[in-house]
Amino acid sequence: MLAKERLYNIMNRLNVQPFITIQELCEDLNVSTSTVHRDLIALEKEGKIVRDRGGVIQKRMNALISVINEAPVLDKVAIHNDEKSRICRQAAQFIKEGDCIFIDTGTTVTGLLPLIENKKITLVTNSIYLVNKLTKMTGNVFLVGGNYSIKYLMNTGSFTIDELRRFKFDACFLSANGVDVNRGETYVSEFDAGSIKRTVMERSTQKFLLVDSSKFEVTGIFNFSSLDAFTHVITDKAPSGLHKPENIIVC
Repeated sequence: MLAKERLYNIMNRLNVQPFITIQELCEDLNVSTSTVHRDLIALEKEGKIVRDRGGVIQKRMNALISVINEAPVLDKVAIHNDEKSRICRQAAQFIKEGDCIFIDTGTTVTGLLPLIENKKITLVTNSIYLVNKLTKMTGNVFLVGGNYSIKYLMNTGSFTIDELRRFKFDACFLSANGVDVNRGETYVSEFDAGSIKRTVMERSTQKFLLVDSSKFEVTGIFNFSSLDAFTHVITDKAPSGLHKPENIIVC
């Protein structure tokens, strides 16, 4: 297949599916990862698409992340790994022996696990993905039940929220799909995930938002918290914009 044909096929696919992973394009076009990357660089230079977190987003969809164009959790595992590691090393310093903490869903916050496995703490989560990453844990682990999401590998719904309200957390470590610095808002791609985050924040003494700097470029359909509600926002690079949050920590 010629390069022009591949570019045409990619744009046609984006008209139907606003977010496509690199792996999906390799399979659909029957080409290597390097070929797909070259094609996407060409389209991005033309201003037609935006490469983002293991895939590609149609340009007009870049400003808003929803369940339609948000990538499954497994597609984001290998993206921004260095940034995520730095963020988690910084965040782990706020966890002390005896704490009861909540760790959110997503690939960023999961990086906390190897940093806390030898601490005598109580860990609560609704993330199946996170629990499957556990190799050992000195403290207690509570997996909150609910309606299982295959795409996001987590439990959600009213049952999950009822169970979370039984806990009082010393600290919670949350992720987000997008952050609008100027508005001071944090976003997720769906209502259920946002409701869980709001509930956890209400039950937490300290609240930490862990986001790599790519999240400052997008927003989502559901605003679950203001930025100033967090004890700290931990990221790898300071966001651009007129109103930088005072509670930000740059790794």
